[in-house]
Amino acid sequence: MFNWQSVPSSAEMQWKQVFSGQENDIDIDGDCPVCGKSSLHRYYDGSGIRGALWEWCSSCYSYEHYSAKVPPWWNQKLDLNGLTLTGTPEALELARLC
Repeated sequence: MFNWQSVPSSAEMQWKQVFSGQENDIDIDGDCPVCGKSSLHRYYDGSGIRGALWEWCSSCYSYEHYSAKVPPWWNQKLDLNGLTLTGTPEALELARLC
């Protein structure tokens, strides 16, 4: 449905800087280093030692997906309502919009 693309290598360092150190919910403070819009999001899924992290921009559809330990401060949950998580944040963006 969305045209997802990996964050370009030229924007990777800025991307990591925008997301680092922010212990907030799904919405991230700051502008996307790819398109300049304030529409960045993050989502952790999993429990214990293993988990996953998605970071994405809902304006230009740039994203990153990582294996990551879910931090103790994370408590945001989306109602995925049967949507399947994949490497792209497609299901997360659809759930966020509902």
